Amino acid sequence: MVTIKDVAALAGVSTSTASRAMHNNKVISDETKQLVFNAMKELGYEPNYAARNLANKTSNTIGVILPVAGPEIFQNPFFMEIIRGINQECNQRQYMVTIASGDTNEELADNVATMVKRGRIQNFILLYSKVNDPVVTYLHNQKIGYTVVGKPVDYENETPYVDNDNILAAKDATEYLIQAGHQNICFVYNNEEQLVSLDRFTGYRRAIRSADLANEYQYQAPVDTSPTDVETFGSWLSEHPEVTGFVTSDDIVGLMVQQTINQTADIPRKVVSFNNSLFSQMSSPAFSSIDIHAKQLGIEAVSLMMKYIDNKNSLVSKIIVPHRLIVRD
Repeated sequence: MVTIKDVAALAGVSTSTASRAMHNNKVISDETKQLVFNAMKELGYEPNYAARNLANKTSNTIGVILPVAGPEIFQNPFFMEIIRGINQECNQRQYMVTIASGDTNEELADNVATMVKRGRIQNFILLYSKVNDPVVTYLHNQKIGYTVVGKPVDYENETPYVDNDNILAAKDATEYLIQAGHQNICFVYNNEEQLVSLDRFTGYRRAIRSADLANEYQYQAPVDTSPTDVETFGSWLSEHPEVTGFVTSDDIVGLMVQQTINQTADIPRKVVSFNNSLFSQMSSPAFSSIDIHAKQLGIEAVSLMMKYIDNKNSLVSKIIVPHRLIVRD
């Protein structure tokens, strides 16, 4: 039976180096990795991850935690793009991915605890960041490794995270509307618990105040938009005919706003949203959106997590993924 020692001998490296190469450790050069992979292929060696996991009482699986929401979250292209990036990077590193979701904070926290206890999962990626999160409290108290997509609310100096500069991105979106001649601009969002919404509102407000505009507007839409919500927002819009520009927290909210605007075509209005998903591209008319490169956020989250899996003593760090305004007239 071929062993890792046989692979190491054929590749001309130590057993520990061969093991690190198999797990795509960044401290191993690409040349050495290729030597090890060639030796594995020549000898027909297949790593026994099950045995390794049993010995370590862990699994080569990363848990991905979705925010609390109903089934509609699986229809949100933002989360699907992040998961696509996570899957791509995990496949390259021979890790598996499992999803944790829940309809309430308590249910989600229980599901994560079950994954830790029964699945022996010791590393998670959170696809959200919000205040008073029992999941973060559990992971931190149990000393379970986790990386956050978004800026952490708690334990920021102890938590690796991947994010965009959402304050700057929202400021850019708002300034684009101001330069286009809009003087009364509303920020529309659907989840005040999410830190990303707070950051984007902060960016909106900075642009408004920097331009010395007289008014600030904000409107909170329901998490699950429906035709009734379009009617409700339409009523608000009829009470504020002076508002002609909108910065929305994501493309789903942006679509709701655009649908409402379409019913009041007598007043020229413009939307700038976030995520650059199909919702913004396929809307009629299509509206501008900030591309935050969701897939890249997922790739970078896995890369950052692996840094700590490989070296528990690594300094906590963050990665900021650039954004880009996609203008659609």
